[in-house]
Amino acid sequence: GSTLIRATYDRLCPVADDRIMVVTGQAHRNAVLSQLPELVDQNLVLEPEPKDSAAAIGLAAAILYLRDPETIMGSFAADQVIEPESVFQDAVREAVLTAATGKIVTIGIHPTHPSTGFGYIQTGELLGIDGAASARDVAQFVEKPDEDTARQYLARGGFLWNAGMFVAPVALMLEHLKANEPDLHA
Repeated sequence: GSTLIRATYDRLCPVADDRIMVVTGQAHRNAVLSQLPELVDQNLVLEPEPKDSAAAIGLAAAILYLRDPETIMGSFAADQVIEPESVFQDAVREAVLTAATGKIVTIGIHPTHPSTGFGYIQTGELLGIDGAASARDVAQFVEKPDEDTARQYLARGGFLWNAGMFVAPVALMLEHLKANEPDLHA
């Protein structure tokens, strides 16, 4: 009964209020506004041509930095079905508290089977952040492994699927963009 972008917006509203920015291609403007009529112009950013997600995240970080350099941003694709929403919202709240300590946070999904379609995050030590009881260091990222390796990860424990969701201070996002993608940053 809902589109994925509408569901994503509704899922984030309880944790972000009206502070949601959508970055999309110019060709999608009308479709996005028909799904999200409450989205104000300043929070709809239109890319003139398709680029990768790093460009969209970097653009959003730059705009948010100009608005308020103390902003903590989240990056959430609008192509996921997530349930239960309350568990997701609690994870986002913990991610914001963790990001406020000066970290880029990624949200992981507890694997239910040995998937080769996801990258994996090996979890490290608990960080001990008040209000973020499940926040951990990342020991390593592993790109989509073969099935045998994925089975080993599940048997061993301590691995999550990489959901591709990030929460971080905008200034830190821009620092990492400059260090890793200097041309894109410029």
